[in-house]
Amino acid sequence: MKNTVMIMMATYNGEHYLRKQLESIQNQTWSEWQLYIQDDGSTDGTYSILQEYADADPRIHIRRNPEKIHGSFTNFHILSNYCKTLKKCAYYCFADQDDVWFPKKLETMIIAFRGIPSDKAALVYADMALINGQGKRISESIDAQWKISGKNCWSFFWVHKVFGCNLMMNSFLFFSVPILQVEDPRIQRLSHDNLYAKFAAVLGRIIYLPEATMEYRRSGKNVTADQKYTISLGRILQRIFHLKDLARRHVKVYNHSLTTISLLRQKNLTKAQRRFLNRNQEMLQKGGWHTVRELKKQHVNWGGNVENISHELIIGLRLYIRYLDS
Repeated sequence: MKNTVMIMMATYNGEHYLRKQLESIQNQTWSEWQLYIQDDGSTDGTYSILQEYADADPRIHIRRNPEKIHGSFTNFHILSNYCKTLKKCAYYCFADQDDVWFPKKLETMIIAFRGIPSDKAALVYADMALINGQGKRISESIDAQWKISGKNCWSFFWVHKVFGCNLMMNSFLFFSVPILQVEDPRIQRLSHDNLYAKFAAVLGRIIYLPEATMEYRRSGKNVTADQKYTISLGRILQRIFHLKDLARRHVKVYNHSLTTISLLRQKNLTKAQRRFLNRNQEMLQKGGWHTVRELKKQHVNWGGNVENISHELIIGLRLYIRYLDS
């Protein structure tokens, strides 16, 4: 096992950006890695590009999604299930097809694990620079825009700030998450980054690195980095008048939390860990202003002031409840 890193990449119609990402992985200063890529039925030249790189580099392994179920999260879950059947590595991480890794990304993250026992669950994530669809740098720090740092155990069940493309976990954490039943609709909607971050928050520890280790691409209809979460009357009113639409978006994280709580209950937990899960599940399912007060007490922070106001209104008014998974 030594210090080998297993990188898991899910692809789908990524021919425009894929070469640059693959080459950024090949150019890592840490060369002890294995890259497993699962394509989800691309209709462009993605699979031909993957085959080209796999033929030239024995560390790159490609496969097609063998299931009839498709989708970004599902593709990652099926790939993770498969990688749990392979020879163990010391560290595991995910990769998106359209980002660009800085040369010391793997090395920087591995160093962060020093001093952490191998039998303790641990996850490291870091800051990222932001680029647009054309590869132009639009921000030097995603943390400066979206406040991804400074989160505590409570926050990871209410706030989605860990990105799968820029996390690394040790072997203990990776295998703490069970083989997932991808036929379950709740699993199909469950993001892989939410899942592993919550397991790490309950079972071990999460470390944030303020150093940007990659370029994160935001393109198409995604919200770009030049959006600021600052207070303004117009922005507050805009959010207030669209609270129901926001509730549908926010509830995705809350549904992820409820699904993950059910998976965590399968573990041999301490009484304190069970109390924590019970309390979060109760609050997620009830909402209300009492929940808002408790979240403030636990220092749960979604980002800027406008973000916090809109989330607290949605929770306090229980607007998301109707969209919760049963």
